[in-house]
Amino acid sequence: LALIVSTMFVAAYLASTLRSRLRKREIEVVTLSQNLLRAYTRLQTVYEAAEAVTSTLELNQVLDRLSQRTANALDVRACSIRLLDETGARLYVAATYGLSETYVKKGDLFLDQNPLAREVLAGKTTILGNIMTDKRLQYPAEAIAEGIRSMLTAPLLGKQGPRGLIRAYSVEPNHFTADDAT
Repeated sequence: LALIVSTMFVAAYLASTLRSRLRKREIEVVTLSQNLLRAYTRLQTVYEAAEAVTSTLELNQVLDRLSQRTANALDVRACSIRLLDETGARLYVAATYGLSETYVKKGDLFLDQNPLAREVLAGKTTILGNIMTDKRLQYPAEAIAEGIRSMLTAPLLGKQGPRGLIRAYSVEPNHFTADDAT
């Protein structure tokens, strides 16, 4: 009887240990699956963006498609592309997706008034986790009125240096991660 009881305890211990290990492995597999799906979505977006660039020679169409696909890839409401003017002193709107007309027409970004734009044009991708507490925006009241709570801004670089920036807008604070910035 003692042998049977001790065998049952050992079997129960082994079963619970195996179950615990299998549960950890299952969590790892689910996490890896989610990461793979996220990477696949981003790769698909890069492919679609390349396809959009090669599908037409019309710059406005290319930029419109790029802004829409970027918003979809990052799972955000809106995206904009701003290009430097010929003087290099301001950024004008070249394409938008998901933004109201009022927000789009708020004005150009002037580099002397916008430390965030200067930082991005220097080559740094920047995440604003909560725009309500960040002081680097040129038009914070307009962004808040638009319902924007976080932003991801990346430089658009050409052969001769910065050409502009692309910005994704989320209605959720702290939406963007370091992975989004890469």
